[in-house]
Amino acid sequence: MKDKLLNISSFLFGILLPLSTKFGNLGLAFFLACCLVIVVEEKRVQKSAKTLLFSTMSFFLLLVIGLYFTEEKAETFELFGRYSTYLLVPFFLLFINKDRLLSVYQFSLNGLVIGVTIASLILLTNNFTRYYSVKPLFTIDKDLFNYYYTYHNFTKILRFHPTYFGLYLIVAVTHTLSKVTKEQQKWLRFFGYFALFVFALTILFLNARIIVGLSFVVYFYYLFLFIKEQYKVNKTKFFLFFFGVLLLGSIFFGFIKNTYLFSRFTSELVWDLTSNKNSAYNGKFKDDSRLVRWAAISKTILEKPCFGYGSAMEKKVLKRNFLKNGLVKSSQNNYDSHNQYLSFSIEFGLLGLLVFLFYLSMNMHLAIHSKNFVPIIFCITIISVSFFENIFKNNAGIIFITFFSNLFLYRNLDEKNQ
Repeated sequence: MKDKLLNISSFLFGILLPLSTKFGNLGLAFFLACCLVIVVEEKRVQKSAKTLLFSTMSFFLLLVIGLYFTEEKAETFELFGRYSTYLLVPFFLLFINKDRLLSVYQFSLNGLVIGVTIASLILLTNNFTRYYSVKPLFTIDKDLFNYYYTYHNFTKILRFHPTYFGLYLIVAVTHTLSKVTKEQQKWLRFFGYFALFVFALTILFLNARIIVGLSFVVYFYYLFLFIKEQYKVNKTKFFLFFFGVLLLGSIFFGFIKNTYLFSRFTSELVWDLTSNKNSAYNGKFKDDSRLVRWAAISKTILEKPCFGYGSAMEKKVLKRNFLKNGLVKSSQNNYDSHNQYLSFSIEFGLLGLLVFLFYLSMNMHLAIHSKNFVPIIFCITIISVSFFENIFKNNAGIIFITFFSNLFLYRNLDEKNQ
């Protein structure tokens, strides 16, 4: 009964997470409750306590250390509730044996694929419904890829930031691709290919640059493996398929050119990665580019390089320093750093940055050693997205990272010790 509840809770968490962060919190609470039952009844630690050194527990400890340096004591105490999962999940997983952990791994990832598929269908249905409410049915033109149907406007109905939803999507894509070609049951294989098509459309409308780039790498890798296999089996089919992919790619590129989708990866990206203060890449909405913000943030970090400004101080410090550096728009919009590496450096100084880098490098090392593509892509995604978003501070990122990061860590250690 305990095992069934553990599997059900992990499956539900995977389904609920992409549908709503609140539902995801409930799913995680249910999973932790099931773990607690096992802890209380069996009282048997299955892993070495040293494992916690590589887990998300370190981020909870940083919050505790940062309490000494911060001016925002009340806000820091509020964060303890959110950050508690960084401590609870790796602690409870110490009591889960490798067989149970394998089941949790499979059930949670399968649940995530189903949850992301359902959420993607909701997003796509809403998007096309809005589009065809002002367009003739079955018409597809470049307007479909403008600002009103992509990026924030695409995910608004589920109240997700496109990048955060993209985190779930990439893991779902990777897990599906790793399973679909090996699946023996036809209906499951059909669902897998259907889900991959839905995911590809969703990634397109998400229009989050880092997510699109990472997804392209994942799809291209498996496409390469497929083409390579076709070359061995039938060279004629190989060349037909290869040139077919090139042709479709060329047609698609020609279609999206001069759309908002395309400008996100060209003019807007160039503007964001060059020094632009109180200007607009499109001539409409003035802002400060990421590069000029990051330069100002670097100066801020150097003022307190060792232990930083303390927990929950990022926005307060940056608002003041953005104004000091003439970044009026950034100060008015109350921007954070939009970079997890800089964020840890602001609040916890060099100590925080080193802890973060140690966590990333050790988990990446163990993922590569496991030779399991899902944890590897998960780590690459976290490392990459952290350059552009504070995913370890937002609840939508915290519960996703806490659950899957620690799950992959413990699974990888089990495989390493076999």
